[in-house]
Amino acid sequence: MLSCFADTVITIDIAPDGYTGAVLAVAGVLGRVVPLVTTNDPAKAHLIAALNFDMAFVDGNHRPPYAELDFGMVKKCGTVLFHDYPHIPGSGTAGNGAGVLLDEHTPPGKIVRCPPFAWWRAE
Repeated sequence: MLSCFADTVITIDIAPDGYTGAVLAVAGVLGRVVPLVTTNDPAKAHLIAALNFDMAFVDGNHRPPYAELDFGMVKKCGTVLFHDYPHIPGSGTAGNGAGVLLDEHTPPGKIVRCPPFAWWRAE
């Protein structure tokens, strides 16, 4: 969906899913989406550090440490859209990484909460 509004979208995953190419082809956006697969979080961080981008969409491992890790890698762009928001207090933290990060460890910046998404923008 994001590729309908951007010239190029780069996806970065640690585990290949086996169906990304087919989905992109059916959606007609194969030429605007570059799917990349890395081996682990340090390799992902190295790759992201070398990229220049205007916006990031975080929808990865939903446990809090990983949401914070992903945010730390991409916040340099100044605009981050999170999926799977909000954190529901008392529900545990296994699937609420974005909620825990944004509600309990609020990073400096402006946050617009629009469940199931939340936007973070640098000040």
